[in-house]
Amino acid sequence: MTKPYPRRTLKTILKAHIPRRRLAKNLDVLVYLDYLLFLSTFIRAATLEARQMNEKILRAQHLHKTLQSSLDRFRG
Repeated sequence: MTKPYPRRTLKTILKAHIPRRRLAKNLDVLVYLDYLLFLSTFIRAATLEARQMNEKILRAQHLHKTLQSSLDRFRG
């Protein structure tokens, strides 16, 4: 079974961005799951935007229109 993401790399990145803090053992898993939730929500909103424009293909313009609203929703 293949790994969904490199855990050691993600932990290293998190430690670099959050220095002098103790991190939970499962923090990388939580960050990865939050990332997947963001992508799912972002793609769903872009798909709805494409359907409203009566298009079957998801294009970059649909992604650009929904990017800011998706980012605002996940701002912590």
